[in-house]
Amino acid sequence: MSSTKKAKKKFSIPGGNIIIPMFIGACINSLFPSWLKIGGFTTPLAQGSGALVGAFLFVIGGSISFRSTGAAIKRGGTIILTKVIVAVALGLFVGKVLNNNFLGLSALAIIGAMSCANNAMYAGIVHDFGDNIDEAAVGITILAVGPYITMIALASSGLASFSLITLVATILPPASGDGAG
Repeated sequence: MSSTKKAKKKFSIPGGNIIIPMFIGACINSLFPSWLKIGGFTTPLAQGSGALVGAFLFVIGGSISFRSTGAAIKRGGTIILTKVIVAVALGLFVGKVLNNNFLGLSALAIIGAMSCANNAMYAGIVHDFGDNIDEAAVGITILAVGPYITMIALASSGLASFSLITLVATILPPASGDGAG
């Protein structure tokens, strides 16, 4: 007589490896804001994200194999292009055809909201539910983070104007790895 055990389904929160520590940190910072501002390395950890973003990208980069780079560029590029094209098309439609108002939303709000990304959340979800190519695509999808897509779309369509130096100042921090962008 052989006994077989039913495999128990493991409970998992999608992106839990990102959400749970973030929730704990938000609770600590909300209830006891001075706890994390004790000096040394703890204060910059609680107040800044540049080093954490850099470490995050380093770890993501370290998990990418050269063999999966082409597939990661294809998958990440598809995600970015689809998202940006839909966001810009809808935003420009609202800006040009609907007099920059759709249910109280402007082209700026639509393009900005639809083209942004939470790559930490994406990385957490694909870590739990994706494959190696999905994880490697995080390095590609990070290119869509920031206000520069919205700025370029609005400026090129004539819905807004920005100086070249403003655009460069927006793109430079994330491009240089500063983390301030």
